[in-house]
Order: sequence, then C-alpha cells, then structure tokens
Amino acid sequence: KNLGDEGWLERLKTMFLGERTSQNNSRAPQNLEDVIKMYKFKTGVLFSSAAMIGGVVHNASVDDVERLRDFGNFLGIAYQIGDDVYDRVGSPEEGGKPISQDKGRVGVVEFKGVEGAMQMIRDYRDRAIEITAHLGGDASHLHNFVAEMGSEMKRLIQ
Repeated sequence: KNLGDEGWLERLKTMFLGERTSQNNSRAPQNLEDVIKMYKFKTGVLFSSAAMIGGVVHNASVDDVERLRDFGNFLGIAYQIGDDVYDRVGSPEEGGKPISQDKGRVGVVEFKGVEGAMQMIRDYRDRAIEITAHLGGDASHLHNFVAEMGSEMKRLIQ
C-alpha cells in the first residue's frame, strides 16, 4: 500500500471543515457525537497528520502509520476537550491565554459538564497510550509525551 495514497488533500479539507464548523454558530453541534466529530475534524486530523508524517519519515510500516493516525486522532480530541474545559474554568495567569473565548459555542462541557469532560480527556488519552503499546520499535517517547500532556492539562485546568 502506497502511503502517498492516503488522501493528504482530503485531510486538509477535513481540517478546514472542522475549523469552519467550529467558527460557524449556525452549524452548532446538536449533540455530543457532533462535538466529537468536529473536534476530530478540527484537531484530530491535524495531530494524526503530524503523527503519520513522523511515521513515514522514520520508515514505519503501513500498519504503524495507520496506528499513528489513530493515536493522533485520540490525542487531538483529548487536547480539544481540554481546551474546551480550560476556556470554562482555566486560569489565564497559569495558561497564558484568555478564557471565555468560546462563549456561545457548544462544546463537550455543555453536554457532559466539567467532570464528565475531564473523564473524556482521560479516556481519549488512555486510548492514545494504548496504541503506543502496539507500535513497532520503541514508542516510549510517545507514551511519555502523552503523559506529560495530560499532566500539563490537569495543571492548567485546576
């Protein structure tokens, strides 16, 4: 299978669609599934593309590149949920960016509350970490990165 056939242009179009949906209140997600789909399109595809490119550059197998795609999707969704929570309860002094920037936008917090959103972050993080156990070679750096990202999110949100 040729990795050049993975539809990189389609991935870029998907990211654009996710961002456009995020910015367009008239297309606000109506349920949690729609929010997660938007997050996957918006940030999951970005993270998964970066992970896949890293795999291709390091001559990963096609199976591992596909695993890296899933790894990036889960990590991107976790990041976006964390950003959603930060926008509601974070500290601009700690995070270095303003909060309440997403007023009027529907996110995970509206459907699950802060605690439910935090659990979803952990769930997506754990799914990303699980994938690292199935990658060929030493993927401990990816595991450590995810753990550090989780610790940083926790620090910024609390």
